[in-house]
Amino acid sequence: MGRHPVPAGSSPDADLEQWAGRVGEWAVAGQDVYVCFNNDGFGHAVRNAERLRALTGSWSSRWPDGRRPVRGRP
Repeated sequence: MGRHPVPAGSSPDADLEQWAGRVGEWAVAGQDVYVCFNNDGFGHAVRNAERLRALTGSWSSRWPDGRRPVRGRP
């Protein structure tokens, strides 16, 4: 068995902005939304998740039905 390269890559802001719009639409429609990022050896998943959270901040602090999100989650 040989060594395999560590996957690397970060999602461009344009992609995250597009996903933020879709996630926002789903949340406003009352749907529970969960997002998963595939981690890599450089931690891009964490930074991408933080960026998506920042992009969705306008709706993520409170759901349309008034519920508060779980602490630490959008």
